[in-house]
Amino acid sequence: MSFLSALALLVGALVVAPVLAHLLRRGKTEEREFPPAHLVPALLVTSQQRSRLQDLLLLALRAAMVLALAVLGATPLVRCSDLSVDRNEGASVALAIVVDDSQSMRAKTSDGNTRFELAVRGAKQLLDSAREGDVVALIGAGAPARLILNASTDLRAAGKALDELRPTDRSTDVSGAVALARAALAELPHADKRVVLLSDLATRELPQGDPPPWTPLPQLRQAVDNCGIAQAKRTARGVLARVGCSTAEAARGRSLEVRVLGEAKSEPLATSELQPIAGEQKLDLKVDSLGLGLAVRLSGTDALDRDDQAEAGEIEADLVIAVAADTSKASAVTGGPTVVVQALHALDSGLNVHPLGELPEAAEDLKRYAALIVDDPPGLSPEERSALEQWVQQGGVALALLGPSSTSTQLAASVEPFARDGATWEERSPASIATESVAWLGDEAVSLGNLGRTGRVRLDAADLPGATVRGRWEDGVPWLFERPLQRGVLYTVGLPASIELSDFALRPGFLALLDLVVQRGRNHRGPKQSAAGTTWTFPVDTKVEVTAPSGAPLKLGAASTESQHVVPEVTGRYAVKVGDNLEHRLVVLDIDELTLPPQQASDNAVVTQTGGEANLVDASPQWAVLLLGLFAAEMLMRTHGDKLKQRWRAARAARLASK
Repeated sequence: MSFLSALALLVGALVVAPVLAHLLRRGKTEEREFPPAHLVPALLVTSQQRSRLQDLLLLALRAAMVLALAVLGATPLVRCSDLSVDRNEGASVALAIVVDDSQSMRAKTSDGNTRFELAVRGAKQLLDSAREGDVVALIGAGAPARLILNASTDLRAAGKALDELRPTDRSTDVSGAVALARAALAELPHADKRVVLLSDLATRELPQGDPPPWTPLPQLRQAVDNCGIAQAKRTARGVLARVGCSTAEAARGRSLEVRVLGEAKSEPLATSELQPIAGEQKLDLKVDSLGLGLAVRLSGTDALDRDDQAEAGEIEADLVIAVAADTSKASAVTGGPTVVVQALHALDSGLNVHPLGELPEAAEDLKRYAALIVDDPPGLSPEERSALEQWVQQGGVALALLGPSSTSTQLAASVEPFARDGATWEERSPASIATESVAWLGDEAVSLGNLGRTGRVRLDAADLPGATVRGRWEDGVPWLFERPLQRGVLYTVGLPASIELSDFALRPGFLALLDLVVQRGRNHRGPKQSAAGTTWTFPVDTKVEVTAPSGAPLKLGAASTESQHVVPEVTGRYAVKVGDNLEHRLVVLDIDELTLPPQQASDNAVVTQTGGEANLVDASPQWAVLLLGLFAAEMLMRTHGDKLKQRWRAARAARLASK
């Protein structure tokens, strides 16, 4: 406290002045003439009324005015503990506020508020301290990080965006959110740019770079005792659950129970004790009643009840990729797996790859496959074409690698729906793919230059309706077609996988193409379980309805001109209707949201203060308004006080008389 502030507060001692003034308000005893008094000898006597305080309400108002005046004179000592922006010489500020809306922010702190509530309150306080000329951007740090409000001088829009922000079950993406915040401020002309990070910092990596984010609310990083169920899956023997605990104390004395879904008060079908350790635990519970819907629940209580129960998902079939190829032509070693099969295993050892001797003639036989890869087919029969088209229309993904056999089909056979009969095998042609035309494959696209080969399939006269060229040879001839077909998609490539005809299958670009097909197959089929914040994509020309666990429909957005998407943000069972097909998907938690503890700010990553201590808001305007109100109340009492007293006394007398 400064000397001047202390001296100003001493003005409060003058509160004794109105008290003394009221004490000095005394008068002589009223004199009344008593008729018989003239018979008594005169005696000089003086008398005074007892000294007592008069008009206690008026006295209280005057005392309060003196104290308010003292406090007002002591400003800027008297301040509120709200956040504000410290300014450099009064200049305007460009502010990017990052609010963490991940699942760990739902936990309650020692004061009874959730971390998310404290973060939003701090963000609103910062907005209240903003003024004309300041720019504000708002970013959500739940994965994936999102730009909620682009940098704008419209502070009212920023306040509305904050009011609409809700906590989610997403994982934490602090690094991505801070990167978005810096990008939102990068092109602004303001010299003073700030990134405010309102997060518990429950992340593996703290964001590096400039400006370092300011973390003004250390209470968000208070450790809490919490255990939660990340996910639960049905198995052939029962239920396999992943449980995460922030501390060993949170797990002590607790157990995981399996119950019949929807019967929370029923007896548990199986129970397993938690180990008193921090981190992840996997519990395998044996249950015989597999014909029933099952749910798992943690006993006891902790800082967050929401994650203490979860539905056990159905047994999820492996992602199966079918490969139709002639082993005598497409194998690296005679009698061994084909090049495509080996490449798929190299791409993902967990893939279930199923070689096909020939294509099925019924769409039902293709239903179990997420994707189909056909290498240099000698033509497809009408039955095979019909089955393939029906399967793709229902969400299948197919890739055809055309070669010499594909251009010399037998009678009634063709390579449709991959290409028209105009496809021809050409011996002499350019040796390189135009890498800029396949840049969408990633860094591996550069490996497709200068291919060693003996020929190619010309596709310039073989495109079908709706097909789009996604890659070309150096001379402009199409090399790769993409053709959407209702819910599914077809890819056609003008080179086979055989290493005798080209070294295409030995290039990283080949693996990138196979990975694209596998991922598209996984996305089109839709995951049975996925983490909150995972994007679900659907064909743009398909009617899709997604219903949240609460029963509310989710609005789909346009991911591109070819697809639409929705991002489920909370855990639970979702109903997904694509066309006439209804399926259910479970949204689960990321285990890191349960196990990663809050990190402390480090000097090279984030700063705990900016411009000195956490900035405080000057409260002198509020005290000035209070002082004016007290003064107005005193004037009212002095001008109308007697009338009010008379009315009050008359009303009191009337009440007494009525009794």
